[in-house]
Amino acid sequence: MTAPLAEAKVGIFAISTYDTDYVLVKQELLESAIAALRKAGHTVYTD
Repeated sequence: MTAPLAEAKVGIFAISTYDTDYVLVKQELLESAIAALRKAGHTVYTD
């Protein structure tokens, strides 16, 4: 999941907990991150 973000030059902050992982991106890069992930075939839900 991080490779498409790296290719799109979107920096991340990753956090792992016992039962889940989080990937944080800056607000101003959110649209670019979503587009890169969807282009790579990931499903992205926003709310």
